[in-house]
Amino acid sequence: MKVNWNYIKVFVLLVFTVFLYAFSLKKNGVREVSKPNIEFVGENRPFITTNNVSKLLIQNYQGMKNVPKETLDLNELETALKSNPMVKSAEVYVAVNGTLNAKVEQKTPIARVNTNVSYYIDDEGSFMPLSANYSARVPLVTGYVEKNNLKN
Repeated sequence: MKVNWNYIKVFVLLVFTVFLYAFSLKKNGVREVSKPNIEFVGENRPFITTNNVSKLLIQNYQGMKNVPKETLDLNELETALKSNPMVKSAEVYVAVNGTLNAKVEQKTPIARVNTNVSYYIDDEGSFMPLSANYSARVPLVTGYVEKNNLKN
């Protein structure tokens, strides 16, 4: 009787693959998220600081440390970061080692409006509040400026 070794090799390889997949799924499921790692992309103007971003993340998820990866809603965290008027775009992801990473791009002001309430106009023509951390050197606009119609 002749044994076909190709079928045996495929079967052993299949069993080994299923074992590795189950092992990694179980190991990754119990891994907990460690402290957030925040990186600023683009021009590094400190309108919003690393502590502010970290507080936004923690407020939204009641303390990020020692939270299982499965319970973490990354889309919700991105939405919370994007809701800040200083943030242009944000990307939140969990690395393989369990660290929560956030890439934040800040808005770039092009003018400062000085009327009853001072504020910036960003490069997309939208409202941007003043920052307590940093003051940009941009042209000062005075006179009548409609806050609801900044694009013009």
